[in-house]
Amino acid sequence: MRIAIIGAGAAGIYLALALKKKRPDYQVTLFEREKKLGKKLAATGNGRCNLLHRDPEAEAYDHPEFIAPYLKAYSTGKLVDFLGGFGIGVSELEDAGLLYPDSFSAPNHVAYLAKLLKELGVEIRLETAVKDYDADKKILMTSQGDFPFDHLVFACGGKSGKNLGTDGSLFPVLARHGYRITDTFPSLCPIKTQEKTASLSGIRHTGEVRLEDGYTSKGEILFKNDGLSGIAVFDVQQHLESKRMPKGSKVTLDLFPDKSLEILQKEWKTYACASSFYQEALFPKPLADYLCQRNKGNEPASLARLAKSLEFHFGGSYRFEDSQVTLGGVALSEINADLLSKKESCVSFIGEILDIAGGCGGYNLTWALISALVVAEKL
Repeated sequence: MRIAIIGAGAAGIYLALALKKKRPDYQVTLFEREKKLGKKLAATGNGRCNLLHRDPEAEAYDHPEFIAPYLKAYSTGKLVDFLGGFGIGVSELEDAGLLYPDSFSAPNHVAYLAKLLKELGVEIRLETAVKDYDADKKILMTSQGDFPFDHLVFACGGKSGKNLGTDGSLFPVLARHGYRITDTFPSLCPIKTQEKTASLSGIRHTGEVRLEDGYTSKGEILFKNDGLSGIAVFDVQQHLESKRMPKGSKVTLDLFPDKSLEILQKEWKTYACASSFYQEALFPKPLADYLCQRNKGNEPASLARLAKSLEFHFGGSYRFEDSQVTLGGVALSEINADLLSKKESCVSFIGEILDIAGGCGGYNLTWALISALVVAEKL
């Protein structure tokens, strides 16, 4: 059986490995338009490769009702066993639920996967862009000529990370074949704020981010020249876009989420009596100055209230080029439970090309692996 996989990212690579392990006689070919495979995977997890989440929850995805059965059927233990079957050990970082390859190196992990593919006899066609396909004649048309296939799998991602090889260029092709493509938005990226933040650019602080509908996210906050970034902000940004919340929506920072307002006010009053610059013990000076400016003074009680509820207003998301994952894609109504097309019996979809996106912390790579295993088991 000839299997053509479009996209040599995480989902495509995992599918190729799973298929060749299951059926060594299959002719599996990976088609990748970039010069290297796994470019996006090689950059994940700040270069350390956050492969999986230890306890993935359906609510961490934009379509929890869709993802829930897959998370139940493919436990983390099952996913770890699959990776272990190829010699890929997994370690948890600081008991945070984030699982990485033992090497803690994304480039090293991708290089190892490339060697595995070669050892198993997977054909890899780099710098080969897909132009179209004929599902009746089972012909794939590419920049390097036409190739026959028995089954075609789209694993080419969404629009996020154009410099890493994904730009959504196949969405128009799929639309011509009759597939519904839901609206796409950049996700897991910084947000712009209506308030000026240039004086805070580069400052990091751990805190909690709250939205008006009650959604919260806790973690690092990074101030940028025109807005907010950091893991806590990325998850909030995804919620803002997935719920189609309008510009102007309130984004509130709690810079001391582990302390009550009362305790904070008491401590700050004590510090203020001791020295006039007490807030610089708690913040980098630019942030301390910014809070005093927003507070119109350094009176402890009101300054503490501001630090517990520092308000900004959503001015829009950054571009696809700055995002980690794409919201939207091939509509979930276009596939069955086995991720097989309802329109074309020889076509499947896996990974980010589908309208399913998770938050930070290995959720999207967890889906990449699960979706690859779902299709592998049915081919």
